[in-house]
Amino acid sequence: MNEMNLNLLPSKAKFQKRKVELVGKTKVYMIAVSGVWCLVLVVVIILNIVVSVRKKTLERRYELVKTDYQGLAESVITSQNLKYRAKMIGGVIASRFEYSKAFKALKLLLPNGISMSDFKMTKKGVFDIKALANDGTSVDEFEKLVFEINKGNNEFFNKAKIIDVMVKNGVWNLEMEVSMK
Repeated sequence: MNEMNLNLLPSKAKFQKRKVELVGKTKVYMIAVSGVWCLVLVVVIILNIVVSVRKKTLERRYELVKTDYQGLAESVITSQNLKYRAKMIGGVIASRFEYSKAFKALKLLLPNGISMSDFKMTKKGVFDIKALANDGTSVDEFEKLVFEINKGNNEFFNKAKIIDVMVKNGVWNLEMEVSMK
């Protein structure tokens, strides 16, 4: 029952057996390590291919988005330029002065007996008017006109001011400043 391990091989043969076993184990380990290295190499190559394909795809998307953005930026710039120009035109239209209305109002401003000798626009809607009158009655009418304008009873003008009244050789030289509504 008791078994005994008795090895009758010479010691050289024992050593050779171990050597063969060691070579066999080494081959197995070398094959395993080579297999792992090959597997790692294949995985790295596959990952490299995947990453390069993904990179190219993202670069194409980036170029498309960049092109769209540049087109959009040009559209926004054009839109902003149009808005700016529209505001400028709106400002010009809002601030323009109706000269024809002013000339009609000036023509109707002075009463009979007073003739306009000169006028100039000093500011937008403000006129400096020089007129001539032959008698004092016309001058009284002129003063009434200034009073009525300042009272708000004139449809074209909202403020009037007599600047100068002078008599020279029987002719009254009148100067006034009027502001349009």
